[in-house]
Amino acid sequence: MNLYIARHAHAENGVPDSERKLSQRGRDYLSEQIQYWKTKIEQIDIILTSPYKRALETAEIIHKRFNVKHELITDLSLQPIMNIPDVINTLSSFSVNNILIVGHMPDVADLTSLLISTNNVELAFAPATIAAIEFENNVMLYRGKLKFITSNKI
Repeated sequence: MNLYIARHAHAENGVPDSERKLSQRGRDYLSEQIQYWKTKIEQIDIILTSPYKRALETAEIIHKRFNVKHELITDLSLQPIMNIPDVINTLSSFSVNNILIVGHMPDVADLTSLLISTNNVELAFAPATIAAIEFENNVMLYRGKLKFITSNKI
């Protein structure tokens, strides 16, 4: 099973935080990144996203570009201050091979670290970064194998 963990693309400033939209720079950069991701990711079966506007817009763009058949799922446990046990339970409930989640910093880095190591791994997740983690079966803490992480400063 492959889990892809993505941080939303660059967003505009504003309040409330939950309503911040992607900036044009973020949309453009995400499109460039997706071209690269498609050389490494064959298929995405399901996308789960934070309900925050910038994460939802990021997920919608990825959903369209990867032609994901399953409807986009908004998951409250992916909003800032992620509930990691709830996220893992949700991910384990799907019987598909390729799941992508879209969330926020520092949650996406913390989740990635917990899934790949018993030690705290410092990871950089700039906007529109994605990490790929492989599991033998279900998503479990410390059991994942990091396949790749993309990160470029914009």
